Amino acid sequence: MARTGHKVAYLVRARRTYLDGVFTLKEAERHLRALKRKGMTAWVEDKEGTFVPVVGTRRRPAFRDDLKGSSMARKKGTHSGATSTKGWGKSSPKTVKSRRRLISRCGRGAFLLVGRTKTGKSDPEFPIVAARSTTCAPDCRGLWAAKQRASQTGRRSLAKKATRIAKAVGCRWAKDE
Repeated sequence: MARTGHKVAYLVRARRTYLDGVFTLKEAERHLRALKRKGMTAWVEDKEGTFVPVVGTRRRPAFRDDLKGSSMARKKGTHSGATSTKGWGKSSPKTVKSRRRLISRCGRGAFLLVGRTKTGKSDPEFPIVAARSTTCAPDCRGLWAAKQRASQTGRRSLAKKATRIAKAVGCRWAKDE
C-alpha cells in the first residue's frame, strides 16, 4: 500500500496533535471521520502541513474574513444587547392576589392594562413593576417583557406604550427604538 504522506491532526486541550503514522488520503479520511464522530476537532494535512479539504466533513473557518458571503457569517451590530428579561420571572407578580395587592400599593400605573371583571374587581395585565418593589418604579425587564408579550398578541398600542414608558424611565433597550 502506497503512503502518500497525509497526516491526521486533531486538538487536545487546544494543542495540535497528530495520529501516529502517515496515511493515504482514503485512510486519513476514515480516521478523520472516526475522530469527528467522537466530537473532536480534526482535519487532514499533507506533507507540508497545509490543510486538505475532505468531502463530507465541515471545517469551521479560523477567521471571520473566511466567512464572507457564507450563511455562517453574522452581521455586526445586529444584537443590541441589554434586552434580557433574565430575573423578571422571579420578581414579577404572578398570582391575581399579588397583582391586586400591587395595584392597591402602587396604583394602576404598575400595569400597562387594567381592566374590570364582571364582578367589578380589577383585572390587571402586563405588569411593569416588580411584585416586591418598595419604590413602585417601572422595571426595565418588566417593560421589555410587557412589550414583547403585547407584540406577540397583536396589541401594538400597548407595545408602543411600553416603549414610551421605557424611554421616559431611561431603559437602555428603548434608546434604539
